[in-house]
Amino acid sequence: MKRFAALIAALDQTANADDRVAELATYFLAVTEQDRLWAIALLTGRRPRRIARLNDLRDWALAAADVPLWLFEAARRETGDLAEATALLLPPARTQSAYENDESLADWITRLDAMARMDADSLRLAVLAAWQQLRPDQRLLFNKLMTGEFRTGVSLAEMAQSLSQVTGLGQHGLFCRLAQHWFPQGTTFAEFVSTEDAVNRAGYPYPFGGATSMTGAAAYLGQPADWTADWAWDGIRVQLVLRDRARFLWSANGLLTDRFPELVVAQDFLPQGTVIEGEIVGWHDGVLPVTSLARRIAAKRPSRRELAAHPVMLIADDLLEWQGQDIRDRPWRDRRALLAEAMAALPVRAPMRLAEPLPFAGWQQLQLRHGRAREIGASGMTLRRRSADVDAGSAGERLIWPADPLRVAAVLVSALFGRDQRATYAFAVWDGDVLVPITKTDADLTGAASEISTWVSRNTIGRYGPARQVTPELVFDLAFDGVEVSPRHKAGLALRAARAVAWHRDLTAREAGRLQDLRAMLDYQTLQPGEL
Repeated sequence: MKRFAALIAALDQTANADDRVAELATYFLAVTEQDRLWAIALLTGRRPRRIARLNDLRDWALAAADVPLWLFEAARRETGDLAEATALLLPPARTQSAYENDESLADWITRLDAMARMDADSLRLAVLAAWQQLRPDQRLLFNKLMTGEFRTGVSLAEMAQSLSQVTGLGQHGLFCRLAQHWFPQGTTFAEFVSTEDAVNRAGYPYPFGGATSMTGAAAYLGQPADWTADWAWDGIRVQLVLRDRARFLWSANGLLTDRFPELVVAQDFLPQGTVIEGEIVGWHDGVLPVTSLARRIAAKRPSRRELAAHPVMLIADDLLEWQGQDIRDRPWRDRRALLAEAMAALPVRAPMRLAEPLPFAGWQQLQLRHGRAREIGASGMTLRRRSADVDAGSAGERLIWPADPLRVAAVLVSALFGRDQRATYAFAVWDGDVLVPITKTDADLTGAASEISTWVSRNTIGRYGPARQVTPELVFDLAFDGVEVSPRHKAGLALRAARAVAWHRDLTAREAGRLQDLRAMLDYQTLQPGEL
């Protein structure tokens, strides 16, 4: 459990894919095969069933910590998470030996399974005993597993890459294996990584290629005539695979076939041996914000009512296989022509359409169009070299030119110091005369981490475990990619991909942004469906 808790902390504190893969591989090499299986299961969304309610944890923790409810609620508001507040406020373990408990992850899963069969009183005693054996970070993990709230995720691509490093097996086969239905009970690690479902092999996708993020002007790319551009949409990157009279829809995180049944229409109009890549987006007379896909992703088998209420569109932008032939080594211009031919065969009402290239005579004209991306709901532009094949695309021939980020000035209200003194900072904006937290970020705050850490230590006005509430004085410029409705947050909304990009040393706290400004951004997103 110690090692798994340390892994979760490390994964939470890094966004770099290579570093995350390295952390996973290091963990897998250090633990038993059964712990490997459970870690893979938990990190790819296979959680144990809930055995305790969050409110039960709160009541048991209040009694164990002997703190008033108001203090607990203050810690909960500060952390934004009941399970985390519980872990932080609990008293330390009674003995050092208990504190250093080193039972394996598999052992703790066995204990959780036994707790699921206990009556209420026995469960309470078992939970209190478990808390006394765990450090705060391990308690948080334990709480999340008990309540079914464990959400720390790893992409299947990252997991496959780390397992490939450990086992020497191919990443693509491991990716497809991870995406299939499997459970850690009753199997060994060796069986898991070596088992292949022959029935599903026909539906395997091609490896999802990466794209290089581009910043600044496009003029350095050379001749404009060598490139093509289209709008980039904020949705789900997928491959639609049609083989052996069956349809498979893959994302980089696994199979989505049953979640989007409307795409079955492709089987009637496209030849077998077709693999189309593109973006699934929410749709209503145009592209909707990515948040519109939430209900569709949550519904494993959506009803007719859900299909009608939350329509989608697959915007196709690449063709990887045609009439049973792998064409990834052919130039983009050839694949594009075949894709246009394939899409022309679909009926007008089909929930699939071709990504239309954006005409431009020169880089300056394209730069001006790029500046309109947010006006039409696009997340930016995709640029491709006309002569590039798919493999070249991963080396910088397919570029994502992100839209300019949204921004808000926000007040620093708390800091949570973790392993190696790395800090997560919470920021708030004004709702009337009250500061309301809107996001957290673990960024180094534009290179001023040491200075801000010193300021935090001198201006702490409240402590909740490693969390420190600070005097609301410092103002920072936050950049973010969008605003989402979030009933889990007091503000009622959350910022997508928020990061601190500048310290506004010239602003006072009263000059920070307002919640109504963010709500206006949310309304703007909702009212601007975009155009193709």
